[in-house]
Amino acid sequence: MGGWARRGDMLGIWILAMLLDAPLHGYEILQRAQQHPAWRGINPGGIYRVLRELEMEGLVVSTWSMGGGPPRRVYRITDKGKGWLCEMKGLLLAQRAFIDELIKKIEGGV
Repeated sequence: MGGWARRGDMLGIWILAMLLDAPLHGYEILQRAQQHPAWRGINPGGIYRVLRELEMEGLVVSTWSMGGGPPRRVYRITDKGKGWLCEMKGLLLAQRAFIDELIKKIEGGV
């Protein structure tokens, strides 16, 4: 991935960052997304599509949790996912610097 991250890429970065704290099932990730201003109103299918892509790329693994209640797919970040997330940190820092520059420009011109 070069240049600017697409919205799906940013969602993947966000999901991987959530999984750094603890494994989560898809519904927990969806609930957190719906509570976050950046992802409010996101189509649930978008979350699951990105989770499938992350799994196909080896950035997460999933297992079925069978304890209490219906079976749920639980996602865990892999070492490869942690490495990719570290690579994305540089992209995020560059984007933040660019956005800060734009905001200063806008504030100066308004």
